Amino acid sequence: MRPLNKAAWEACKGRFTRKKAATDEEMQKKIAKNPELSLIDVDSKIIGNLHQNDFRQFVLLGLSSKELRAIYYVLPKFRSDQTIQIE
Repeated sequence: MRPLNKAAWEACKGRFTRKKAATDEEMQKKIAKNPELSLIDVDSKIIGNLHQNDFRQFVLLGLSSKELRAIYYVLPKFRSDQTIQIE
């Protein structure tokens, strides 16, 4: 399953950047509707430092399976114990 997620990430990487959204109105609407797409181009270490409330804005509705796989690929492995989360 991990190779499929990596392939999806490689296919989606660079498509959902703010720079691209500034020039493409359709892409801008898609990112506004699904802000979680911006996670595809963010480093996993940065995602790991986000607060849990930052993830509450993400709905994950209306995304293709490729986009969902790409998002899943970049998410770090979260620990259930938040005191150990920050290393």
